[in-house]
Amino acid sequence: MNNRLKLIPYCEIDGVRTFSDSYIREVYARMESEGTTGIVFCDGTIVSSDDFLQTMKYGENELYFLFDRETLMGMCWLNRFESRFARFHFNLFSDAWGANSVVYGKWTVDKLLYRKNGDYCFDMFVGHVPSWNVRAINYVKKLGAKVLGELPHGTPDGGPVTVVFYVRD
Repeated sequence: MNNRLKLIPYCEIDGVRTFSDSYIREVYARMESEGTTGIVFCDGTIVSSDDFLQTMKYGENELYFLFDRETLMGMCWLNRFESRFARFHFNLFSDAWGANSVVYGKWTVDKLLYRKNGDYCFDMFVGHVPSWNVRAINYVKKLGAKVLGELPHGTPDGGPVTVVFYVRD
C-alpha cells in the first residue's frame, strides 16, 4: 500500500499554488459534510471555508494532502514551529476510516517527521487533543504518539486537553 501513497504539500511553486482556492474550500466543505470540522477546529478559530483557506494560505501553516492513488484520504498541517519541533494537526476523510487508518496515519507522521528539507528535519511533533476526544487520543497512540499529560484548562471553553507527542527515534 505504501507505494500508492502520496503526500502533497499545499504551497507556492514559482508563483503558482499546488491546489486552487476552490479545491481548498471544497476540502473544508467535505469536512463539514463528514461532520469533522467541529472536532478538528474545536477551538473555534476556523468556522468557514474562507477561514480555512485564509489560515492555510497566509497563516504560518504547512498543509499536506494524503492521497491513496488519486483518492484524497486525509490532510494534516504543521504550525507553531520552534527549534526542531512543530504542532501536528490531522483529519482523515471517511474513505480512510477503518482498518487502514493506522497505516495512513503512521505513514504520514513518518514521512513528515523523517523528512529532510535541505539540512533541516524535525525531532518531535506535539499535538493537543481535547480530552473528551478519546477516539482521537487512542488513534494517535496507535500511531506511536506518547501521552505527556493533560492541561486542565487547555480548550477555549476551559476544558482539559491531552498533550501528545511523536518523537523521532
